[in-house]
Amino acid sequence: MAAVVILVAYITFNLKKVEVKKTQLRAETIKVTNGYGYEILYEDKILVKQEVIPAIQGKRPFESEKDARLVADEVLKKITKKKAPFVTVAELNELRIKL
Repeated sequence: MAAVVILVAYITFNLKKVEVKKTQLRAETIKVTNGYGYEILYEDKILVKQEVIPAIQGKRPFESEKDARLVADEVLKKITKKKAPFVTVAELNELRIKL
């Protein structure tokens, strides 16, 4: 029984690695002046570089790396679903991003 559990865990872990390698699409947070931003990358090519909070007036960076990550992950989801990589103020509020 333990061998079966280990085998299933091994297969699951390796399938996830294959999926990640297959897409090569990822989000990374970046440190910018006075805060954080994010990049969406495909392999080593930057598709989106966002140094300020999108959808709001003014040019303010994210106050925390966590907020930048939440929005980056949302944008990444949209790209993988073949949707426009934009976020709205309503979506920022849903994610509880400090504006």
